[in-house]
Amino acid sequence: MVVIDDDLGRSGGGTARPGFEKLLAAIWEGRVGAVVSIEASRLARNGRDWHTLLEFCGLVGTLIVDEDGVYDPRQPNDRLLLGMKAR
Repeated sequence: MVVIDDDLGRSGGGTARPGFEKLLAAIWEGRVGAVVSIEASRLARNGRDWHTLLEFCGLVGTLIVDEDGVYDPRQPNDRLLLGMKAR
């Protein structure tokens, strides 16, 4: 397990987020089986980043896990629920 916490204390748009970029790269390379977060909506700071994360996870089969459950972005119902969590 790898913990990425590089972006702690960074908020708002326009702020560089090296941890998020590192996460996306690892997902795209197929090195991540699941992304675990205390609250899934905190993985991204805006809708564009959130949907990019969902798209990457869906394309390579990476699961998203939070305190409410385990989600597979390839499944329409899970993707719908994850889309609502981002709000």
